[in-house]
Amino acid sequence: CISPYMMTVIALSASTGNWILSTVNMILYYAGFSFILVLIAILASKIKFEKLIKHTDEIRIFSGILIIIAGVYLLLGYL
Repeated sequence: CISPYMMTVIALSASTGNWILSTVNMILYYAGFSFILVLIAILASKIKFEKLIKHTDEIRIFSGILIIIAGVYLLLGYL
């Protein structure tokens, strides 16, 4: 799911013609992407999953409602 974003960064970098700007752009993109993954991993290690398991039904219902809202939003043509 990150391929479109990665291809956009690569295409933008290739279209500039400046290899220094392209390199900086790619490094910043991948540093930001890596930072988010590391942050998620650190936060996931801090979660008390025993407490979270008690609320799985509510999480599942809330997630389903969000998906339905997103589907209706797409069907109505707002995106």
